[in-house]
Amino acid sequence: MSMPHLSRSSHPPPPQARKKPSKLFRSLHRLLRSVLLVPSMLKVQVRSHEHKDRTPHQKPGRLASIPETSEKEAAAFPEIRASCEVSGTVRRVIYTGSVSAASPLKEDDTGFKDSIDESCWTPLHLSYDRFHDFLKAYLWSKTLSEKELLMANEKAERGLEVVSLTCALVGGDAIVPHTPLSVEAMVSPVTGKKLHHVGMRFLQAILGSVPLVHIDDVCEALVFCMERESMAGRFLCAVAYPTMQDIVDHYAEKYPQLPILIREVEGEGTRIPCSSTKLEEMGFKYKYSVEQILEGSVECAKRLGAIEA
Repeated sequence: MSMPHLSRSSHPPPPQARKKPSKLFRSLHRLLRSVLLVPSMLKVQVRSHEHKDRTPHQKPGRLASIPETSEKEAAAFPEIRASCEVSGTVRRVIYTGSVSAASPLKEDDTGFKDSIDESCWTPLHLSYDRFHDFLKAYLWSKTLSEKELLMANEKAERGLEVVSLTCALVGGDAIVPHTPLSVEAMVSPVTGKKLHHVGMRFLQAILGSVPLVHIDDVCEALVFCMERESMAGRFLCAVAYPTMQDIVDHYAEKYPQLPILIREVEGEGTRIPCSSTKLEEMGFKYKYSVEQILEGSVECAKRLGAIEA
């Protein structure tokens, strides 16, 4: 299935023509594949809070309070920001955020706004009870943390620029020895792994789409943010906003030899577009299309054993 209307990228050069990644690029790649949009990092932190904050009546492994644990996550950011400001050597802080913090759901819970852009913030007072506490904790943490860090830009005389790169679900090949969780979620319709499939359903439910971006484009976007003479604010980082159904349909057409083990999709008939090109207006260009992200993720999952070749 061709989805040219969903993507704003130009085609990358063939693999043999691509330049060898720089040491900085490879380091960013490994770092992002370790922590970017990988909830296991948050899971470890949440568990540490559970251990400290449990009352005698709470069962191990249960969250005492999602807002409480998430607020503790966000509470570290003023200290980080203050340390950067007083150092006198840090000019810009670049935060790698999650598109899960930019839901276009209306505050009154009457559905979605017409489109998603950088002004959208996930309404935390709404109920997400049909999803696991872990996903809700991730949602709270990413939203509160990003808001807290961006407050530095509101100062009248600030000596620090804060950039938030609010990233979509990250796909493509990886230079790590395991299949990244974001890739596991992306290929879950063909692996049949329900735990990872819930993650993609969650994005569709809160965003009205499943925004995608290639890991190489994220690395390039971070370098782009570093190299600008002046830059501050929030920037969505996604090449396109397909739906779950688009993704399933593409797999079915592109890989007829791979059975679609999970055909269930969230929000059937819902498609919320993006009305912002803020990052691109600054001069950034995406190299990878939706098709290349999905197919690169499948090949990555095959190579690392998540999909039987």
